[in-house]
Amino acid sequence: LRVARLLGEPVDAPEVEKNLRLVGFRIAPEAKDVLKITPPSWRHDVKSDVDLAEEIARLRGYDTFSSELRPFRASAVPDAPLVVVTKHVQDALVGAGLNEVRPMPFVAEGNGGTVRVTNPLAEDEAYLRGDLLTTLISRAEYNLSHMQGNVRLFEIGTAFFAAEDQATLPGPKKAALPREEVHVAALVMGQRSPTHFTKAVQPSYDEWDIKFLAERTATAAYPEKEIDMVPGTGDTLWDITVNHVKVGAARKLTLDAPVWAKPAFGLEINLEALEQSVLKRKTYQAIPATPRAQVDLALVAATSVTAAQIERVIRREAGDLLETLTLFDEFVGQGIPEGSRSLAWALTFRDRERTLKDKEVQGRTEKIVKALEGELGVRQRTS
Repeated sequence: LRVARLLGEPVDAPEVEKNLRLVGFRIAPEAKDVLKITPPSWRHDVKSDVDLAEEIARLRGYDTFSSELRPFRASAVPDAPLVVVTKHVQDALVGAGLNEVRPMPFVAEGNGGTVRVTNPLAEDEAYLRGDLLTTLISRAEYNLSHMQGNVRLFEIGTAFFAAEDQATLPGPKKAALPREEVHVAALVMGQRSPTHFTKAVQPSYDEWDIKFLAERTATAAYPEKEIDMVPGTGDTLWDITVNHVKVGAARKLTLDAPVWAKPAFGLEINLEALEQSVLKRKTYQAIPATPRAQVDLALVAATSVTAAQIERVIRREAGDLLETLTLFDEFVGQGIPEGSRSLAWALTFRDRERTLKDKEVQGRTEKIVKALEGELGVRQRTS
């Protein structure tokens, strides 16, 4: 009866007894539909009735259970923030055209492995991985070996790290479990979009695509936090920071690839680097009836000043009247000082209750220009 409540479907006692005996469990009937079950000595994962019910379901076959949604009593306990954030990240990457994979977390020695497994499934993959990109690279190489060069994969899974040395800890010494972190990783290479008759040759993924995916993933993983893409060195294209704390990186990857393969790019973000918070629900807002006021602002900035820095200052100084902000042009050439560039922004102001006056919009614009010049040395382009 307990198993039926946990699994949602009745399972006959003779079937339970037969399946469990086949994998080493000892079973002694105690009463009608009551069995005393002892797991084998090597099954340390079976500790409670819930673990046993899961084993019964596995042996019977998950596909034999109904996929019908049954009535249940709603819980007052909300999902853990990490669960909600994981779903947001998954939706963001699927929406970007990537396919989710669920590979095994085992790698070879010297290939990103951190902790050796006591009883590995295979000696050539006897270590737990320390990052997810290593696993995705092997999946990409498998695709390339089958002449599939367009790869768009991501995984949300666990990375493992050696635990603290037991010799430094008080109390009885025993084998320490590895430390675990939930990461998200993505790998893209080949065509950016599927082949279509309207365009014979599709563009391939490049550095800017992985930067876009990294920003999108970080925003989904850490909503309402300050996301920065800091230029890296070597194969690391950008370090991904959240509130000035590094949480991951976007990289150009090295694969065992044939000569015809396009470059591969990847990203990996630690979803537990900072305390997670659930994104606040967005409330419905009626379509505004008041007109908008649009301002185009051309700025001259040093190449060391990023567009993200400028955007933060503009949004802060514009206040709640700023509806949209778009960077629509970059120019380097005649009329622009050496080591500088011109960036053109489109700002849309709107008040939902009344029509804005020209003086209000002009005042906000002057305030933005003054703040940019004072904080970043960015000045308005006049010609």
